[in-house]
Amino acid sequence: MKLQLDPRDLSREKAEDALRGASRFHFTGIGGVGMSALARILARQGRTVSGTDRSDSPRLEQMRLEGVAAEVGHRAEAVHGAEVVVVTTALTEDNIELVEARRLGLPVLHRAELLAAVVNRRPAIAVTGTHGKSTTTALVGHLLAAAGLDPLVIVGGDVHEWDGNVRFGAGPWAVFEACESDGTLRLYRDACQTITSLEPDHLDRHHSFAALCDTMARFAASADPDGFVVYNADSETVRAAVAGSPARLLGYGRTAGEYRLGRVTARGREGLSFALRGPSGEVTATMGLYGEHNARNATAALAVAQQAGVEVDVAVEALAGFGGVMRRFELLGRLGESEVFDDYAHHPTEVRATLRAAKEHLGRPVLVVFQPHLYSRTRDLMGDFVRAFGDADDVIVTRIYAAREEPIPGVTGEALAEGVAAQRGARPTRFVADFDEMVESIRPRYRDGWTVLVMGAGDIRKVGERLVEEG
Repeated sequence: MKLQLDPRDLSREKAEDALRGASRFHFTGIGGVGMSALARILARQGRTVSGTDRSDSPRLEQMRLEGVAAEVGHRAEAVHGAEVVVVTTALTEDNIELVEARRLGLPVLHRAELLAAVVNRRPAIAVTGTHGKSTTTALVGHLLAAAGLDPLVIVGGDVHEWDGNVRFGAGPWAVFEACESDGTLRLYRDACQTITSLEPDHLDRHHSFAALCDTMARFAASADPDGFVVYNADSETVRAAVAGSPARLLGYGRTAGEYRLGRVTARGREGLSFALRGPSGEVTATMGLYGEHNARNATAALAVAQQAGVEVDVAVEALAGFGGVMRRFELLGRLGESEVFDDYAHHPTEVRATLRAAKEHLGRPVLVVFQPHLYSRTRDLMGDFVRAFGDADDVIVTRIYAAREEPIPGVTGEALAEGVAAQRGARPTRFVADFDEMVESIRPRYRDGWTVLVMGAGDIRKVGERLVEEG
């Protein structure tokens, strides 16, 4: 059974008490991107940190090098000696370490509680939204760092320039990615905010889009009244969500807001340029990322940086040197004369934006290998998913990555592939369940000048890595 999480039972104050009084923390599920970030921060503070995960990974190895006792395999004895146990939503109620921690009466913190306590130690900027959170968070951190503000930054992905998911900074700001998936936004009150987007997603948790919108509206209402909220003014749902915020509102977008995105020009492999008109006038910016969606992310970050005191010319110059976040249109290597990229897109809007960017910037035929993420998301957004692959020349769909979920009857990768094929007509679309079979079928057919894009939030990256290794 899934971990039973009622956000109303979570408390930032409980985590703040733990940070004041405890020196030994154990993380169950330490390999997760959010969990590992917090474990690394506590270890950097000189606390004793241990953790376990189901399988080994480069992230666990990195933590070991940083003094974290990260082990493979959950066992009851792992929590012995810990003063606080930290858990993640990905766990189940019968996890042996969680059961043992409760039996021993140890304080158990959810990851979001600890995150809220860590960032609350200085002025904070929370970045949330259905799309663009990780890139925008990293961009804000990059711009503040370039201005000498030395921020602490916590990202839901690994940032190339920081060699991981945390920038350890001692300056006046904490910038962090705040996930809207499970209602824990309520813990991040009294922060400045950035809201990038708001579309139907995580309906397994929120049950309806209206409930998700209500969660975002309550979050906006909890913003620092002396701070700011930078929001996507082109989105009707975001505009409605921020209407009740006590903070200073600053919109950005193509058609509305104080920060207006103008001409966006794809510059091939060099990235893109765009015009931005803001309160300080009009500037032209360049960056190495692809796609108009990233110009929007950059516009949000530039607006935030200006509110934090960064001069526009400093921010624009720094933007050109941003190296991006791993798994966001990341080049893995070559397959013959083709190039293989990995992308985290797992929502129809993200799929469309990434495929459009591939066409605009690379100018090659595109094979997309898509792994649906979660049965519930596939079910709830099936109609949008089947229409999302219009810019792909060839499509392969594989099995659904279940993550924390049990199968839902009738919701399968095969069904999605059939729907995509019906939309695409004669253009090639097929379902391949087995990764070995997939690699063997791609290797000989897509070597001659293709963009091969493996896409999804699960483990589909393994296919891309194998194609490159064996290319």
